Amino acid sequence: MKIDHLAPDLLQKIQEAPTKPGVYLMKNAASKIIYVGKAKILKNRVQSYFQDRADLGAKTQALVSHIEDIEFKITENEKEALLLEAQLIKRWKPRYNIRLKDDKSYPYLQLDLKHPFPRFYYSRRPRESSESQFWGPYPNSLILKSLLQIATKIHKIRDCSDREFSNRSRPCLSYQMNYCTAPCVGKVTEKAYAKQIKSFKEVLELGESLESTILKWTEKMNASAENQDFEQAAIFRDQIKNLESMREHDLSTKIKFTDQRARDLWFLYPQNSKEEAPGKHLQLALISFRKGVLTKKNSFFLNREEENVLPSDLEAFLQKLILEYYLRNKDLAEEVIFSHGIKSKEIQFLFENLESLSQEKTKFIFIDERNDFIKLAQFAEQYCRLEFVENMRKLQSKENLMNEIKDFCRLPSLPFRVECLDVSNFQGDANVASCVVFVNGEKASDEYRHFKIKGFSGQNDFASMKEVIERRYVKSAQRPDLLVIDGGKGQLSSVMSVFKEHELKIPVIALAKSRTESDFKSSELKKSEERVFLAGEKLSRPLKSLDLLKFFTEIRNEAHRFAINFHRKQRSKKLFKKK
Repeated sequence: MKIDHLAPDLLQKIQEAPTKPGVYLMKNAASKIIYVGKAKILKNRVQSYFQDRADLGAKTQALVSHIEDIEFKITENEKEALLLEAQLIKRWKPRYNIRLKDDKSYPYLQLDLKHPFPRFYYSRRPRESSESQFWGPYPNSLILKSLLQIATKIHKIRDCSDREFSNRSRPCLSYQMNYCTAPCVGKVTEKAYAKQIKSFKEVLELGESLESTILKWTEKMNASAENQDFEQAAIFRDQIKNLESMREHDLSTKIKFTDQRARDLWFLYPQNSKEEAPGKHLQLALISFRKGVLTKKNSFFLNREEENVLPSDLEAFLQKLILEYYLRNKDLAEEVIFSHGIKSKEIQFLFENLESLSQEKTKFIFIDERNDFIKLAQFAEQYCRLEFVENMRKLQSKENLMNEIKDFCRLPSLPFRVECLDVSNFQGDANVASCVVFVNGEKASDEYRHFKIKGFSGQNDFASMKEVIERRYVKSAQRPDLLVIDGGKGQLSSVMSVFKEHELKIPVIALAKSRTESDFKSSELKKSEERVFLAGEKLSRPLKSLDLLKFFTEIRNEAHRFAINFHRKQRSKKLFKKK
């Protein structure tokens, strides 16, 4: 076991962990719960986090580095542990627990009927009433944008807000461009405007009316071209393309149910046989139907090893994720359908024992060769396959980037966690600093930190950086895999002297901004390359790789933005106090 660095109290808790089923709560130095898990045998499960395993993912390694305390809750059996785990995850929202975020519901087009001259706009959560009318949902957001362009440019329906409408005293630019009939200043009557709305509604009715609209607009395009009104002909041409795109890509028209029942399909890809162990990476999809129409299509990319999930635990892991999803969203369908990869009917027991989710009408269906959902499963598999391929491509791109950073900066391991420090002040006033964090190549904005420089007054970037490093890394156990400093060789030297003083061993580089140069003999300005200074090297190294350049400039600019915004707030507070 990898227990050398553990505190005696934590080590004792791990060694004396119960050998019964239950839930374990992992906490950080601030006693905040950062992970909740369940186990059939608590002791075996907890000890697995601290073993030297090659398959222990970077995320799990990061979790282990933050564990300062563990609490155990014993249950009668594994099912009760699963229920308790889902409820505790919902309550505490631990940082290292994976969450199935419900953020991909399809948009609708809404018509506001309260206004005498209504307009169309996006709506993510439609609520039917006598004051609104909806069309959709539209799986492709580009289709919705195209529809709004059609409403504005061809049917000349206003796109301004109600506030702009009520405060306008003369027609806007849209009227001048012949994109609006200017109802805001009485250029059109309510009756005439209602005809414009009616004409556009016909476009929204898919099927024969869509085909007839394409045909009608093709005739208008040809007529405009014959009259040498090429600008208007081009508008019709572009919108015909948009309508054809609607016809080809509107997935909500491809799969429909004749009944109005609410259905959810959970599909796991790739499908593995009983003899075959599940792969490292999996795609879990949720496809929702409401009133017989496809309304939501979410996919979740899972890294089994990253979550420290053994093949034998996969089924329970998926049950937990699905249960947690419904606990958070409280939108349990009348029929919940599970693909071959989610085999166990124990999930039905879990739902029935949660009062907040229990619905007498809910029916749980497991897909097999005999039921009526094979076509739906085929659609889900096609969708998951495309998502899986794209996510694997992104993952490979990230891994390539991490390896590039490791080789370029001569790091002992892959830089899963990269931090960047920046200081900001104005002539020595309102000294502040920022620390931004990138985890696995992506922003971890919830871990960003601000610092007010307190040790001195006046302008001294080196002293500011020294104070921040001491507060961030000496007084805390936090350790990044790579630290990036905004500056040149001087800033790097000052940081290394602080590291030496406190015996810190953190890989660090300094990123120097490119300089604009001119020799006064040429009319062109020349820009030097972005340069990186590494500890122990006299000369800087140019960032010639586009991927490295993009990553390092992004993290530096993010640190600079974060510091500047905080600095401005502090200065504003000072000015307000003086007044």
